Amino acid sequence: MMIQDIKPRTVIELGTYQGGFTVWLADQLFVHNIHGHVFTMDTNPDLISDITRTYPTITCIEGDASKIEKAFPGKLLTKQPHPWLIIDDCRANTAVVLRYFGRKMKRGDYIVVEEKQAEAYIFGEELRDKAQEKVVQSFLQEHKDEFKVDSYYSDYFGINAINRNGYITRVKRRPKHTESVRFPERDIWQHAEVHRENRKSKATGKSFRMTFNEEDE
Repeated sequence: MMIQDIKPRTVIELGTYQGGFTVWLADQLFVHNIHGHVFTMDTNPDLISDITRTYPTITCIEGDASKIEKAFPGKLLTKQPHPWLIIDDCRANTAVVLRYFGRKMKRGDYIVVEEKQAEAYIFGEELRDKAQEKVVQSFLQEHKDEFKVDSYYSDYFGINAINRNGYITRVKRRPKHTESVRFPERDIWQHAEVHRENRKSKATGKSFRMTFNEEDE
């Protein structure tokens, strides 16, 4: 749904493992007739399947999220067409990832901070998950006029049902009409505002599209 909506020309995935999801992303671009490319990064390229390595619209990169600028140098990123869809599935060094890509994202680009809440509780990693959540909160507080949580996606199956406040998009200015996503237990989410299409779009089956003021870039 998200790929169909935003039609990303560049997809950046952090955390490949064997690359099954990477191939699915590339397939989705093809299915929706989007002329794009998928870049995927992992610290252990030996785990990546041959299918992923040889897929024509996938580039596999060996790298570490703590040194993200080496894996994705500015010269590489400036050549990549927008919109971007960045998927942070590393769940490590999220602050570094948000700061680095945030400076290079344009209006309408998305970064998705993945969480594995169920697995976190099963394996006793809830503290790590909480730390990641605080990183996202801090980033949104610092850049509240530049980045907003698109709650259309995080709330699609219920309020924060998936990737709690993890669908972040860049906006240049505050949209004229916004809907506030508020969570009383976390003051930061008072600023998590997004510009949504009329709610009727869900009922009619129309694709959700973010729109912005004409004066925005």
